[in-house]
Amino acid sequence: MKNLILLFSFFSLFVFTPLLNKIGYVGGDTGPAYFKILPSTYIILIGFVFVLFYKAEMFWSILYRKKYGFALLALCLLLLMYIIFQKRTSAISFIGDTLIASAMLAIILPKYDYKLNLSVQRIILIFFVVDCLFAVVERLLSRNFFPPLSLNVLTDYYEAAFRSTALLGHPLNNALNLIVIMGFLYLSRIKYKNLLLLLGMIALLCFGSRGAIYGFLGLTILHYFIYRYLYNKSTFSLIKSNSKFYTYLYFIFGGLVLTGLLFFTHFGDRLLSVSLYDEGSAGARVRILSIMDYVSVNEILWGISSHKIEVLQMKLDLAIIENFWLQWILRFGLVFTVLLSISIVALLYNRLYYLYINERLYLIALFLFVASTNNSLATNTGAISTFILCTAGFNPFRYVIRVSQSGTGYSVPAFPKPNLEII
Repeated sequence: MKNLILLFSFFSLFVFTPLLNKIGYVGGDTGPAYFKILPSTYIILIGFVFVLFYKAEMFWSILYRKKYGFALLALCLLLLMYIIFQKRTSAISFIGDTLIASAMLAIILPKYDYKLNLSVQRIILIFFVVDCLFAVVERLLSRNFFPPLSLNVLTDYYEAAFRSTALLGHPLNNALNLIVIMGFLYLSRIKYKNLLLLLGMIALLCFGSRGAIYGFLGLTILHYFIYRYLYNKSTFSLIKSNSKFYTYLYFIFGGLVLTGLLFFTHFGDRLLSVSLYDEGSAGARVRILSIMDYVSVNEILWGISSHKIEVLQMKLDLAIIENFWLQWILRFGLVFTVLLSISIVALLYNRLYYLYINERLYLIALFLFVASTNNSLATNTGAISTFILCTAGFNPFRYVIRVSQSGTGYSVPAFPKPNLEII
């Protein structure tokens, strides 16, 4: 089982649509039926079926302990039946890769298994570094190694500046996955995390993802100062002054590096070539809201057909609906969109059991904010699975400084006490 989880982790992060297209596995909604689902989803399905049969006598116990994963899975299956009944089966393969695979992963992934979590974290960090370096090299060479099949997807919207596509084949999909990992890095205590965060910020410049950059900087700075000055001021006062000095030094050094790259190199072309609001990208995101003027209240509640969505896009001159919320509402209806949102947030919040409440909310808010700036969650993406893998991968390396009752010192206990569950 552990090997299957590690295999899924590798395929989910490294073996994605662009690489698969190179070897003839034409995924998405353009290929054969059996290619519409990514290999990582097949792997996690095998693991899920194995657990159901191998642990059949523990089913009710597993159902109770992994109730949030089962709730999301049941909701996705109900949604699929509804879509099939309504004959809206066009362009829905992302449900399997984006939602169902994440639910099955949450069910079979142990909340705490030190060796497994350590292996998962190594895979995540290797992916993070390799993806960032790919982005930097592509930016330096002005060449995409793994572009999407439809090159016009990049040229139509991103003609103002070159944008890296790295391993995942699209700048915004890469940015969303990296933002998830960067959020966990920020809260972790792993070695060289500040250098990794700086590398991640440079990669975001290469992807030209303004929403990811603004979202990460804004929410992280806000969380840092709230946590520093309001939430846990007494704890921070006990941290050694040299630790504070190096933290501030990293901030200054990182700020200078990013400023230099932004204003004196081509890395910041995307951010500097357009204003905060530009008609080509941000304008398109605003125009899509006018779609609601052409649908009834009943259609908003229960969704419309793919054909009508295409007609509305042509009427409004929109090649892509660059907002996953609106895509979900149009395809699934507001009712299912709200239920899916609640189920996903509850699942992610539960997986973050070892963090403070403010840290859980920070990670979920960061993920949803950046995801809301593009349509990644309405495509075949592993972003939610990446989040769930990170909840395991960064678990063994999380500790909390606690102020002693006497107030005379501080200790660093293991927190929380490991719950060595198999499933």
